[in-house]
Amino acid sequence: MLGVLEDLVATRTNNDRNGTLASAWDEVLLWRDLHRLANESLVEPIDGLSLPDFDSLERRRFRDVKTSEVYVYIPAGEKRSPQFRRCD
Repeated sequence: MLGVLEDLVATRTNNDRNGTLASAWDEVLLWRDLHRLANESLVEPIDGLSLPDFDSLERRRFRDVKTSEVYVYIPAGEKRSPQFRRCD
């Protein structure tokens, strides 16, 4: 069963194995999608009661309500693009 977060990762990362977001615009679209999915009760933020604002991005974890899979958003670093991938 394909979870909504797994599908979101495939879409926004172009199936990159490391979960690197394809572009800066994909990062914006990722947060729009996460907010929409949270409003539809399909995704729950784990690290807080609500989703962070786009301007206050930091490492965040999200749980797919149907599959219970956990995904993590890792913000861009000095030599790293932002990533969104499944936690092992």
